[in-house]
Formats: sequence, structure tokens, C-alpha cells
Amino acid sequence: MKFLFILIFVASCNFVFSHKYYFGFAEIEYNEINQTIEGTLTFNTEDIEKHLLNEGMEFKDLASCRTFQLQEIETALFKHLKISGNDKSLILKLEAYEVFLDGTSQFYFTSETFKPVSQFNIQFDLLFNIFEEQQNKITLIYRNKKYTEIFLHNNIQKILEL
Repeated sequence: MKFLFILIFVASCNFVFSHKYYFGFAEIEYNEINQTIEGTLTFNTEDIEKHLLNEGMEFKDLASCRTFQLQEIETALFKHLKISGNDKSLILKLEAYEVFLDGTSQFYFTSETFKPVSQFNIQFDLLFNIFEEQQNKITLIYRNKKYTEIFLHNNIQKILEL
């Protein structure tokens, strides 16, 4: 009887403390005035914290990270989000992030300056190494048009034609 109680407790804890769906979202827009990409990444906070810990970061939780750790977070995120245009990889810079009470976090980033391109080559496999069910979606806004792609484990790289 004791064994059955422990088994039910462990199974219910696993159900309560995990989530069923693993999605990440990126929205990027080309700013023609600055000639940069401005973007936002949105992920489940616990999932990103797990990723950052796997990358070797030491922290209590994402909300308590210090400003000097921004570079570490940037490195861990942009290993798995790469954008290139005209066969040139863009350098992405993490500007800030927010942790929300609904369990999500948003990361705000910009790119270096570059001239408009006719297509973007994007790799977006953030959290794929942790969650088998992970899916990522990116929306690119360019001249008031939206271009959307979904990234799965078997297809982590896409070309967005403008």
C-alpha cells in the first residue's frame, strides 16, 4: 500500500510540474531606417532556465540574473538562432529580457546594420537539444508583410524569400 501511494505521488508530481507542449516564438522586423533587425524571443521560463543551466550558467533563477550575465545569456541563445542574408551571418545582440508572471520570458535583440536582402537564411533550433517535442516558429515582418516559418527537429533551417 505504501509503495502504491509513493508511486501515485511521484506520477502526479511529474504531471503537475511539467508541461505538455514545447513552443518557442520569434518575431523579427527589419527596421529600414536603422538597417537592423529588431526581434523578440518568447519561451517558457523554466525551459530557458534549463537550457541556460545546461550551457553552464550558474544562477538561482532567470529573474535574479545580473546585468553582467547578459553576455552569457546572449551566447546561449544565439548559438541556436542564426540569421544570415546575402551569405553573411548577422551578429545578434541581446538588449534586455523580461520574466513574466505567466511563466514566459521575452528576450529583446537587435542585429548589426546591413542592407536590405531578398532572402534570409534562418536556423532556429533553440531548446531542440533538451525537448524532443520542441517546435519553434518565427515571423519576419518586412515592409508591412509577414513571413512565417515553423522549425521542427527534422528541419531546423529555412530560407525566407521576401
